[in-house]
Amino acid sequence: MLELPGSWMRDFWLADDGERYHLFFLDDTATWTSSVVPHSDGGWFMFSTDAALEDDEPIQRIGTRGGIWAAPADGLLGPYDIGRARQITGSERYAGRFVRNRGGQRQFLPFPHDGLDGSFVEAIADPVPVRWAGDRIALGTGTPVSATR
Repeated sequence: MLELPGSWMRDFWLADDGERYHLFFLDDTATWTSSVVPHSDGGWFMFSTDAALEDDEPIQRIGTRGGIWAAPADGLLGPYDIGRARQITGSERYAGRFVRNRGGQRQFLPFPHDGLDGSFVEAIADPVPVRWAGDRIALGTGTPVSATR
């Protein structure tokens, strides 16, 4: 865990824009998991699951029960166009990250959340192929997102 004077952070990750690393982290009142991927036009997409605390209970603020959303951005640090954000998974997945396979293609590595009976699934999922669908990132087979995009 990293520590800042007077506060603490958790669930941090680094994003590399090719010139420097950027550190993203959570404070103690948030539930937030995210991943960033570049687009071939120079923009960036940020994938995130968000919640906030209200009356000491986690409340989803995105209008759905759960899932992972993606929002395009002008750069790694934003600004993010939340008006163009799209939900890419339902509540069956959470905490997705982009990874690269040995061949250089990006894949999405979300964790399973809801089982068929609605119970929480305690497992690690296989990577999901990532592809472009027009100007959006989509999950599943098709033209893969290469490491250079």
